[in-house]
Amino acid sequence: MEYKNTTRFKIIVSILFGLLGFVVNFYSINFPFPPYTATVLIGLLFPMLIALTWGWRYGLLSALAGGCQSIWWIWGPSNGYAIFTLVPPFTLWILWHGYFAEKRRKSDDRKWWQNMYVVEIPFRILTTINLLTLVRWAVSFNPPPWGWASEAPNVVPMEFSIFVVIKQFVVGYVILLLADVLLNIEFTRRFFGLEKRLDHTETGYIISLSLLIGVLFWVIDSVIGSVIFYPGSSFIDMLALNILPSVIYVRTFFILVCLAGGLMFSKLLHKHFKMEEARIKAEENIRHLNSILKAIRNVNQLIVVENDRDVLLQKACNTLVEARSYDGAWLGFLDNGETFAMVKGSGLWGNVSRLSEYLVGGNHTPCISRMLAGNDVFMVMDKSRDCGDCPFDTICLGDVIVITSVKHGDRLFGLLAVSIISDTGIDEEEKGLLTEIAADIGLALYKMEIEESRKNTMNELWESKGKLSQIVYGNSIPTFVIDIDHNVTHWNKACENLTGLSEGEMVGSNKVWSIFYPEERPIMADLVVDGASGDDIARHYGGIYEKSALVDGAYEAEDFFPELGKNGTWLFFTASPLKDQQGKVMGAIETLQDITGRKQTEEQIRFLSSVVKQSADGMAIADMEGILLFVNDTWVSMHGYEKAEELLGQNLSVFHNEEQLKGNVEAFNRKVKEKGYNTGEVGHIRRDSTIFPTLMTTTLLRDKNDNPIAIAGVATDITKRKEAEKELHKLNEELEQRVKDRTDELEKMNEELERFNNIFVGRELRMIELKKQIAELEKNAEPDKNSKDKTT
Repeated sequence: MEYKNTTRFKIIVSILFGLLGFVVNFYSINFPFPPYTATVLIGLLFPMLIALTWGWRYGLLSALAGGCQSIWWIWGPSNGYAIFTLVPPFTLWILWHGYFAEKRRKSDDRKWWQNMYVVEIPFRILTTINLLTLVRWAVSFNPPPWGWASEAPNVVPMEFSIFVVIKQFVVGYVILLLADVLLNIEFTRRFFGLEKRLDHTETGYIISLSLLIGVLFWVIDSVIGSVIFYPGSSFIDMLALNILPSVIYVRTFFILVCLAGGLMFSKLLHKHFKMEEARIKAEENIRHLNSILKAIRNVNQLIVVENDRDVLLQKACNTLVEARSYDGAWLGFLDNGETFAMVKGSGLWGNVSRLSEYLVGGNHTPCISRMLAGNDVFMVMDKSRDCGDCPFDTICLGDVIVITSVKHGDRLFGLLAVSIISDTGIDEEEKGLLTEIAADIGLALYKMEIEESRKNTMNELWESKGKLSQIVYGNSIPTFVIDIDHNVTHWNKACENLTGLSEGEMVGSNKVWSIFYPEERPIMADLVVDGASGDDIARHYGGIYEKSALVDGAYEAEDFFPELGKNGTWLFFTASPLKDQQGKVMGAIETLQDITGRKQTEEQIRFLSSVVKQSADGMAIADMEGILLFVNDTWVSMHGYEKAEELLGQNLSVFHNEEQLKGNVEAFNRKVKEKGYNTGEVGHIRRDSTIFPTLMTTTLLRDKNDNPIAIAGVATDITKRKEAEKELHKLNEELEQRVKDRTDELEKMNEELERFNNIFVGRELRMIELKKQIAELEKNAEPDKNSKDKTT
């Protein structure tokens, strides 16, 4: 949190930690090694945490607040005068590590010798010298005259001094290890207001571990030596009091080997971590720079299309905040290099209007005063350190405030300031890109000024040739001047960029025509110098020229020059006479503007306009109040009018009667406003009040902020379709009647056929029956016939 980086918070915590260390030291950890005891004052951990976190100043405050002062009370009665040489090194120890902690924090490329475990070594060497010299000398003055140290010895055996050296070496590294572990715990880092650690390049603990291995070997070798190899010596003798030279050499060599191995492994591991960190940072830097490049691109696009200064500055601030994710950005435009005429801002800056009112009122914040008073074009400020006396420090939410000059050439147009979030900071690339953005904005403001002054330039050229040169060469628009003899006298840098010909090649030449035409002919400036008539100009420029509405005797035209550029170039060019105080023409000035892009856009617009005008459907556009802004020819003729001008400015209600408005038009329009579009049949009336049906598709047109700004409608006259549908419906009804009549007729015929069939079938049955009867009679008549024959 932000308050954790304030001086007040750091002072309070430093004092509290010092007092806590004072109390904890009275509960020391003791390790008995008869006849000696190793005392570990764990309270030293608290001022050491402060020193490693915030530097030597706060570490010293914590040590003096009690973290090291309790040792005077603990050791005073038993050491006498020796406490004056024993206790101060503990405070110096806190200062020593606090100083190197600040060095590490400020260094981008940390050296291995800056590691806290490595810097401990020279300090231990100094304390060892102190223990073996000054301390032993101070003890010789004991007992001191004060009563509470009357039992202090006046002689310290050398073996005890060596024991104390080893003890302090081990305890010092243990406290450093504990502090290192605690400061890598996220809870501790949040408490102290430290940034979240994203890398793990710190490998100094390996060096400490290697030294501890060496010390552990010393202890283990002492145990083995006292038990196996030298049973007559005690463990404490083998540890410190009575060590054989050969054993010391072996143990020292082993410790040095461990230290060398730790240093080598630490360096290799650190290098590996740094490479990995560098890779991650490179990827982050690429993303970071891409966001800035996106901001530059957006600002440059904005500069190209925006001609309003107020809008340009506001949109530039919005673009910086959105594309780069700054906490905030503001742009101040200076009226006279000192007083702000306007301030625009964006982002989480609180009350920007209050800042604007303050600055426009002639007041300056401290940072702005320093920026305007100095010659620097770029200033980076640490908010916690540099903005304490600023009345607007709460507006800037980031940790770093950057202010850069918005300049073009030597002209200071204003200041650009951004507030940067704490986890990104600012590097040299970003400084350069921010400077580039400011320069681009300065160029845009400069162009706006040039455009504003261009209209006045023509009337001011006669004052002096020197002023003419300044205007021409300072103009960002391609401009050249010819004298009465048609020789070029001025050819500015913009002309060089447009034509590819330098000033040295053109000044003194009368061959300007060769740039634009394949054959020699006068250019417009030549005709103006000669005072050519309208017929002469028309002969060379046909219908593409116009007289200037601003300057008498000046002309302007647009034309395409296929010889200029790779694929030809469209130019808008103006030529004005230069006259002396008596009104005599002494030359001409011509400006050239590349309008190729505009022409291409106009061609696209003409094409789209042609498509709309020639559409078979009626098209109309009205504002949100229903006032017509545009109608195409089909819409005009569809409603019985002759010209679009008759309809523009009228309300859409002119195309509907009251019954249509209440019937379906109002409901149709409600759906358009609710959904943004609607399609359906809507009744219209013509100029002569005749009614006709249409199929309407209506859409809301919106601006870039998604706010509705107009209504676009497309109407198709479906009168013929409706008539065809009506005729088809009538034919369907007639066909259905015919089918019904035919069905009734067929049913009657079926009934008659069935009756006839019944009659026919009955007759057939009777004939069969008669045939049977006849056959029967014939059969019965046969015997009679035979008997008759016999009789005959």
